[in-house]
Parts: sequence; C-alpha cells; structure tokens
Amino acid sequence: GTTAVTPSDRLAHCEVMDSLGLITLAVGLENRFRVKLSEQDAPDLESFGDVIDLVNRRRAEADR
Repeated sequence: GTTAVTPSDRLAHCEVMDSLGLITLAVGLENRFRVKLSEQDAPDLESFGDVIDLVNRRRAEADR
C-alpha cells in the first residue's frame, strides 16, 4: 500500500524520495501548479512542508 506523508515529514527520511523521486516530484509540481523550481531551491527543502511553502511562494510570485 501507499505510505501517507505529512508536511512535517523530512524528505531525507522518506523511503520513496530518492533523487529520482525528488525529480519526479519537482516535475509534477511544476506541471500541476505551473511554477518553476530550480536546483538552487533544493538545499532549503528539508520537509514536505518546505516544498508546499516554496510552491505557494512561486505561485504568489507568478500572480504578480
């Protein structure tokens, strides 16, 4: 079955989040929310909540 994740879950400790998983996640987020994510963002992302915050920031920037 699938494992549920919460915003506080750390990316590094999530068994489904290897480097390929992170790339797949980034591409999916870019396509779904029409945002651009860059490799420079990666060091700041430690939890799924950080990813959510980043997507929300990018969406707010795009709306300006």
